[in-house]
Amino acid sequence: MSSSRQGLAAMLPPEVLHIIIHDHLCENEHAIIRVPRKKALTNTALVNKNWFHVSMRILWSNIFENGFTLSTLEILLRCLPMVTRKNLGIYELLPKGPLLTPYGQYVNSILLEMLFCFVDRWLGENLPASNTPKKKRELVRTLLEFFSTQNKNRLIKLEVAGLHINRLWARNYEVIFHSRNWIENLQVFVIRAAFDSTSFVNRLADVCTKITTLEIDYFNFDGAPETEEIKAALRLIAAQKQLRSLTWSSVVSVDPTKLLAALSSVACTLERIEIEHTDFSNVLSLCPLAQCSNLETMVFKDCRNISEQAVQPLEKQQKKLTKLREVKLVRCNDFEALQAYARRRNVLQQDMTFDTPLY
Repeated sequence: MSSSRQGLAAMLPPEVLHIIIHDHLCENEHAIIRVPRKKALTNTALVNKNWFHVSMRILWSNIFENGFTLSTLEILLRCLPMVTRKNLGIYELLPKGPLLTPYGQYVNSILLEMLFCFVDRWLGENLPASNTPKKKRELVRTLLEFFSTQNKNRLIKLEVAGLHINRLWARNYEVIFHSRNWIENLQVFVIRAAFDSTSFVNRLADVCTKITTLEIDYFNFDGAPETEEIKAALRLIAAQKQLRSLTWSSVVSVDPTKLLAALSSVACTLERIEIEHTDFSNVLSLCPLAQCSNLETMVFKDCRNISEQAVQPLEKQQKKLTKLREVKLVRCNDFEALQAYARRRNVLQQDMTFDTPLY
């Protein structure tokens, strides 16, 4: 970069620099949270002091997203206070060098299962004698407490997945809720096949009302999810005041009428709904969907058995569904009534229905 360009870059306000660097380096512009490439951010950080601070803030805000590695975990551990690292017994095992600036204050996205996975690997490679469930939980608990202390109303995205594999990890959920302020502005929440999640999700329903993107996937359970876990998930949906996108993936034994009933509280804000792996045999009416005046997209994947009677409210409430632009049917069985409705509205974007049973 020429000296004149370097001088111009140095004069840009941090807010403008943030927009330029973040948007220009994003890997996927259609993602829920657009994540810049980590390697590219480390390069932009070398331009000058201003670019360094902006690049580091962006890097740390999405530290758990694409490209999280064991070396990233070591950086997180090095950011802990020295006394804490010594108490954890990890001080001597970390790379030598100066204590890194605690950029944890910028973290706004946490993927718990990714953190747990890399703690497992790190302990397994570095501390074979201490690789115990207790040590793993202690490490994660310390890291999350560090983030919750550093952050004030900053957590935007929380993803919990795959924790049904190990019950012990489920106890780490409670760590996040020591501080209500840390999660009350949560905007994106994803939960997939998380074991013993009832109290965890109920706590979110008590605290979080600003979620705009919610993804609930209980399909990967070994058996049907417990009734209380489904109740907690539906309660979380009903508590939202700004929900725009909802993805629901359950097992065929779960009655979708309860899901539809929960939509009444988000009818004014919901723009996109995706329902997967669901049997609509007991659904007599899609009236709750017909009340969603801002609904633009409906997606049904691996679903079955929707009746003509259930679809009739969509026909009758067409004046409310003026923004509906897209209906996707993917691997659905006995969905002819909804298929015909979408064709009449000229909004059928993807038709992959089947005549043979899927289950």
